[in-house]
Amino acid sequence: MLHKLETLLTWAVLFGILIFIHELGHFLAAKAFKFKVYEFAFGLPFGKKWRYWYDGETEYTVRAVLLGGFVGFAEAEADDETRDRQMADFHAKPIYQRLIVILAGPIASFLLGWIAFVALVGMRGVELPAPHKMMVSEKSAAAEAGIRTGDLLVKIAGESIADFNAMAAKVRGSAGKPLEIEIRRDEKPLTLTVQPREVPEGREKLYRIGVGLQPRTRPAQIQEVLGEANRLTGTFLSALGKLVSTPRELGKNIGGPIAIAGAVSEVVKLDWADRVLALFSLMGQLSLSLYAANLFVPIPVFDGGQVVLLLIEAIRRRQLSKEQQMGVALVGWALVLVLFVSVTFNDILKLLGKG
Repeated sequence: MLHKLETLLTWAVLFGILIFIHELGHFLAAKAFKFKVYEFAFGLPFGKKWRYWYDGETEYTVRAVLLGGFVGFAEAEADDETRDRQMADFHAKPIYQRLIVILAGPIASFLLGWIAFVALVGMRGVELPAPHKMMVSEKSAAAEAGIRTGDLLVKIAGESIADFNAMAAKVRGSAGKPLEIEIRRDEKPLTLTVQPREVPEGREKLYRIGVGLQPRTRPAQIQEVLGEANRLTGTFLSALGKLVSTPRELGKNIGGPIAIAGAVSEVVKLDWADRVLALFSLMGQLSLSLYAANLFVPIPVFDGGQVVLLLIEAIRRRQLSKEQQMGVALVGWALVLVLFVSVTFNDILKLLGKG
């Protein structure tokens, strides 16, 4: 029960930070261009709201449906005539100003992701080359063979091991036969024999020894921190791009709130030092995912969809009619609902082992 509560609180704080920073980007850009902002909210613009501050122009609120946030350029509860007048003031602003306000949210998410990686590298330091520290699961094949967490992995079956993938490949290639593993403990060499265990996974025979690898590190200089943060950001966005270009892989890997909660649950199991590093890593990945989804998914209620509508307005030299705007909004929310249900269903299938 304590673990579940800790997971829920950690998930809520993480989700809240992601939403707050994204909407803060929109809000600050809007204020810079003197847009009138009626509401800055946690939650979607439906149901009951609770005001926690009012500065004379903007209400700062929490909404009942806590699945996002928004910056309101019209009063959500106002009558149609009032809302039309307030939105007319918004649309009267130059297109370039509205475009900057829309893009400011994804930009804020991108910066949060990058800053999270900067913090991660700054605390973790620069990785040193192999050998790496071994993280050994309790009652695993490696633990039974006498390997301890903190031992340095040197070789498996006479071959040097550079990273986790190389180790996993050697274990898979063992076909279940005993492996000689050379380690270093307290600067002394030691060779132990480990019997890999078969792990059923579909029709394939997979083998595990219950070991993870943690690279050794040294304190990083500022240029190394920035360079590694840039590399991590680029690598993650590149991986996202490859997923999007292969729909089959995207379907397997896309996750929603349940998948994120599962990841948070694993993070909460770590000790505090590793937990902080893992949370910054997860925050960086989620914030960059929020940046990419909002900017490059052209659903009308997402920022990317709003950019498309602005470009259409610029080409037509006039706005969509009120009826057209309402139709676009309804289609947008319907697509968001379908997307939310799809990723949640996908999460449930994975939990049941069918994804």
